[in-house]
Amino acid sequence: MDKDTINQRFNLKDGEGAIGEIFGGAMLGMLGLGFIYTNTDSVTIGLGITLNDLVENNYRPFEVLEQLKQHPKIAPLIEGAELKEYSAHLIPEGGYKKIPKLCDNGVMIVGDAGMLVNNLHWEGTNLAMISGKIAAETAVKALNKNDFSKRTLCDYEKCLKKSFVLKDMYTYRNLMDIFHQRQKAFLSYYLQKINGFFDMFTSVDCVPKKEGYWKFIKSLFTDRKITELLKDICALIRLLWSILI
Repeated sequence: MDKDTINQRFNLKDGEGAIGEIFGGAMLGMLGLGFIYTNTDSVTIGLGITLNDLVENNYRPFEVLEQLKQHPKIAPLIEGAELKEYSAHLIPEGGYKKIPKLCDNGVMIVGDAGMLVNNLHWEGTNLAMISGKIAAETAVKALNKNDFSKRTLCDYEKCLKKSFVLKDMYTYRNLMDIFHQRQKAFLSYYLQKINGFFDMFTSVDCVPKKEGYWKFIKSLFTDRKITELLKDICALIRLLWSILI
């Protein structure tokens, strides 16, 4: 699209850009996130969904992307645009608990090969660059010492642990486990409830607001089993505890 159309549709001034995170119903109930961001004369739309979900729901990546592009909140933003590029690839999303041994005699592992991907923040390239930089610095030391044993190359992993790379990976160490276990709750049920609350909050329906609030609160306990609510609460506490502590 031309620059002026992008600026008008995304309410931008020259030199500004916009980015949006997409989650919930647009992912068709599958575990994943989407994004949309502007460039000078183009708009990029993408998504990430677990391979298991694609297989179980019998979707191919481009089918989910096409449905995302047709979403009523997305379609008007790209109406009349010309498709310039499409790509799909696998990203390792195992998280901190799946990181392999990163060094040994004569070898160091960086980037995607080492599971260094922060899915929640869409970070991968930067982690690959920083891990590559640290590995290169370690390699220079090894060359100067003419020692490529694990004893020398383990400096790479020690430095990586001191950097934001493994610190952030550790912060979200429980993220994927919990979301795999409770994905329908956190990425479907509660998002629908949030939408329902604000729909009620902004509606003019001649019903006293207090009645609407109590009806909404009651629905939280009647639309979902108490045992499931307790599991959701425990999972959320566990996730927040692991992130903040």
